[in-house]
Amino acid sequence: MQKPTHSSQHLAIQDGTICFDVRRGFQKKEYFEVLKNVSLTISPGKCLGLVGESGSGKSTLGRCLARLQRLTNGMVLLGGQSAFAYPAKTFHRKVQMIFQSPAETLDPSQSVHSAISEPLHIHFPQMNRYDRERRISELLDAVHLSTSLLNSRPLALSGGQRQLVAIARALAVSPEFLICDEVASALDAKIKGEIFRLLAELQRTNGIGILFISHDISAIRALCSSAMILHGGKLFNAAPGCEFLRKSKRNRQVLWQFLPPSGFESASTFVNENASGSHGHPPG
Repeated sequence: MQKPTHSSQHLAIQDGTICFDVRRGFQKKEYFEVLKNVSLTISPGKCLGLVGESGSGKSTLGRCLARLQRLTNGMVLLGGQSAFAYPAKTFHRKVQMIFQSPAETLDPSQSVHSAISEPLHIHFPQMNRYDRERRISELLDAVHLSTSLLNSRPLALSGGQRQLVAIARALAVSPEFLICDEVASALDAKIKGEIFRLLAELQRTNGIGILFISHDISAIRALCSSAMILHGGKLFNAAPGCEFLRKSKRNRQVLWQFLPPSGFESASTFVNENASGSHGHPPG
């Protein structure tokens, strides 16, 4: 796999707020804050987990980081500069988002070959046909798909195969950062395992920075070196003693499932212990 250059250093959101208009009748107008002054930083070669309840704004935050949605207030920064200081083509070569549903990425009328070759045509117009075909083969190999699927349409593929094609398409431009939004939530255990191993390998060998949005707590623990909780529009560090956990016993009981006993620094140890049936319990 081709390695990104990592000239951008960090992808971050700083004091980000998103408000939506909510109409009450014909005249009354209210504002609903989905995100409230949130800040986080994704570093090259690191995987940051993001957990929270359904509807908490996790996907919205991811779309803002991928420059697919604008903040009401605050900034998205890439390499210390506003994300909107970059031409769209340049930014999206550096930052790619993989969605929960491949339908948001894949055109049903396009073959697998066309879906993967399209970003190569856009971002590397100087690439000759031989190099382009070789790159497509490398990408399919990276996601463990056979080249026999190149002429297939998305509807002829399984859900797992479609998601792997979407991942290959995102990787085609050798991004520096990946926003992964529930990328394996609807897939069987075998495909989930393949995707998680692929993301871990990309992080380790290619130095890609990843924001991993998921409800799969075991995946968060195994893949992420740190994690954050999004609740009520606010972000909290997922570590014992964080403000949100101190507020009430209910909060601790609800969110203890996200936390290894001694923080995410010991995540891999926790997974091994948990597999053998030994793990901590939430404090009272």
